[in-house]
Amino acid sequence: MTLIINEKSTKTDLAPSGLQPAVCVDCRDLGIIETKFGDKQMVLLVFELAATNEHGDRYLLQKRYTKSLHEKSNLRKDLERWRGQPFKKETLSRGFNIQKVVGVPAMIYVEHRKTDRGTWAHVESLLPAPDLQLEPSGRYERASESLQES
Repeated sequence: MTLIINEKSTKTDLAPSGLQPAVCVDCRDLGIIETKFGDKQMVLLVFELAATNEHGDRYLLQKRYTKSLHEKSNLRKDLERWRGQPFKKETLSRGFNIQKVVGVPAMIYVEHRKTDRGTWAHVESLLPAPDLQLEPSGRYERASESLQES
């Protein structure tokens, strides 16, 4: 198979901004990644929006986190907001199976951010969606490095 790439970037269709119904479709362990704060163990959550592009495909957005449930970590803040409740001490001491969020609907707040390299859709925050009945479309295939249950 031939794969031709040129220097011109193709304009991608941005996911809509604002509050969007979504479902978590993947959770990946990214391993250790160099960040501006040093090497950090990272995880990635992938969300499939209910909104579709011009081809009828759902938008996919992702958010990367330091793999920590420290009280100041962004992962903990987003998970608590999404779950609608703080973590209990016993859950924190035995550990939280982040795999449980795959398949769970959420309302996500999407911001369009402009940089010198263009505009991109950023998952700003996660909110609970207790009445949302959104299932994964089945078109997203989880990567082999996903945190899949054994």
